[in-house]
Amino acid sequence: GQMLVVASPDNNNLVFFNRSSTSASQYSFAYSRATSYLAPHGLWPVSDSFFYATSWTRNSVYAYSTTNYVTWTESLFINATATSTVTGGSHLTIDECQRSWFSLYSNGLLIYDDRGSLIGNFSRITSGLF
Repeated sequence: GQMLVVASPDNNNLVFFNRSSTSASQYSFAYSRATSYLAPHGLWPVSDSFFYATSWTRNSVYAYSTTNYVTWTESLFINATATSTVTGGSHLTIDECQRSWFSLYSNGLLIYDDRGSLIGNFSRITSGLF
C-alpha cells in the first residue's frame, strides 16, 4: 500500500505516513491521530482501509476503518480486561480461519472468533509473551 501506520504508545497516537515516491522505503509524515485509549502497541493490517491496534494498558484490541484515508473510525473489537488485570496487550495475529490470536504479555494467548468472542486460550507461557 501507499500508507504506513506506526503506534506511538508514549503519546497515545497512531502516526500515518504516505509513500512519497515509487521507492518502497520513501515515506513522509502525513498526520497523527490520538487514540481514545492509552498506549497503542501492536498493529495488524487487513487492508489499506482497515487495521487493528492493541492497547498495552487496557488489554484490548481496536479496529480502525476509513473511506477517505483521512478520517478513521475507531471501535472496540476485543476487551480482555476481565482476563487479566496486569497490563500487556501486546500483539494480534489473524489466521486463515479468521480467528484472532491476542497475546497478553503476562497472561498467555487468547483466541477469539471473527466477531470478537473468546473461544479459547493458551496459558502455558504466562510472562514475556509477544
